[in-house]
Amino acid sequence: MDLHQPHLISDCLIHVFTFLAEEDLMRASAVCKGEVWCSPVQGPLTAMVIDERREVVITADSAGLVKTWRAQSGQEVASFATASPHCTLLQYNVHDDWFLTVGTSQGAVCTLADPTLTQKSSVVVCDSFKVNALLVSPDKRWIAGGTKDANDLSPKVIYTESLTSPSEDEDPLCRSVPVTGCQAAVFIPSQPARLAVIHGGERTNSSVLTVFDVSLEKTKYKSSVQVQQVASFPLTLNRRASHVLLRAKDSGCLVLAAGAELWVYSATGALLASFKEHAKPISSSRYHLLGGSHTASRGFTHVACDYSSIVASAEGSDGKDVLKAYSFTS
Repeated sequence: MDLHQPHLISDCLIHVFTFLAEEDLMRASAVCKGEVWCSPVQGPLTAMVIDERREVVITADSAGLVKTWRAQSGQEVASFATASPHCTLLQYNVHDDWFLTVGTSQGAVCTLADPTLTQKSSVVVCDSFKVNALLVSPDKRWIAGGTKDANDLSPKVIYTESLTSPSEDEDPLCRSVPVTGCQAAVFIPSQPARLAVIHGGERTNSSVLTVFDVSLEKTKYKSSVQVQQVASFPLTLNRRASHVLLRAKDSGCLVLAAGAELWVYSATGALLASFKEHAKPISSSRYHLLGGSHTASRGFTHVACDYSSIVASAEGSDGKDVLKAYSFTS
């Protein structure tokens, strides 16, 4: 896949390959053995993630119905109704326990256990705004959630145990991140709970990237969430920029994309590289032509891959979608 830059600096740009320009179309029909299974027709899918460990596919449709499917056979396992036309899906494992946290259009995060989707908790993080920023820390102790659609709402960090094993007598252990709005966020993978957030700066239409360490402070009588700033620097990014992408390779490298531009920063704010060669805006889920007929299908709207097979949501011309699975040739 050509990203218009053949010699990228060191290995810190490995995640650049997750930023697919619209002109970089994925044509996989030549390397696939063929269709493995196809789900029944259903409403338009709005989100999809996979759990490689348990071989489960998780989807959400425009009616707010969250479903789990067996990746090998396409059999539906369970469903859960959220009544949300937009869902953000976050699947993670805490030790041997399986969880799915769903961000809804009503501003809540709903946590479900097991692929059977048993509800454990529901917590409001941004009332009346959809949750479209949802992350889990590398140590799995923290969930960060918020909205990118309100400049004056801060994201929140929630102690995971408050969502997966909530107490009836206590409020969730939660704290707002001290920033104005949230354009993008990412946990640094090499740290237990280090969160980087792009947010509004003091000057009009300016953006800043700030890094925080999240921890739990316990005393004899109570526990509290601590959010401590460790770095902050301005960005050459307009506050009005939409669909900002942020990725972290390790503690020393942050990759930022907005529109047709891409920047690489060190954790201390040094600009390591920038690229402006893309002809069209950079996006993270734009795939087409994975086989099939354009008479019956408009292409694939969501794709997940584990390097041996592909699961994709095929958008039908009649407004109905199906899941399709493919396997690679050797």
